[in-house]
Amino acid sequence: MRKIFVILFLYGIMTCATAQNIIQITNNGSQNTTTDCGFKINGICSSEDIGGVSLEDISRQDLGGGPFSNGITRAYLKNYNNFTVTVLIQLAFDSYSQGGSTYVEEVYQVVIPSNETKSVQLNHCNCPGCYSLQGMIVRRLMN
Repeated sequence: MRKIFVILFLYGIMTCATAQNIIQITNNGSQNTTTDCGFKINGICSSEDIGGVSLEDISRQDLGGGPFSNGITRAYLKNYNNFTVTVLIQLAFDSYSQGGSTYVEEVYQVVIPSNETKSVQLNHCNCPGCYSLQGMIVRRLMN
């Protein structure tokens, strides 16, 4: 009787050991977890950033009539890559330092051909020094 219990016990252990199949599911990068994402702009994660674009300048173009007349503020972006890219740029407009009362985060998207500089017209026209870069995500534009 004792041998039967020992045999049944060993048979049960072997059955449990062979019944445990390990299934490993790998993620081939189709989804990003929140730990992979440093920051997001319009839902696009910074882990998709390939770089190669710089913010060259933010300047005001006077439309005539002196320094206090209306003008256009532009951000100039240079693409150093050998292919066309799409750029998401997040800027903060902070007029508190100039005596104003406005703080706004603005997002712009621009497509820049290879090795070219392109400008983006910004919303606030009379204070280019009030803009600061918050983040930029560069992605390759596929044809």
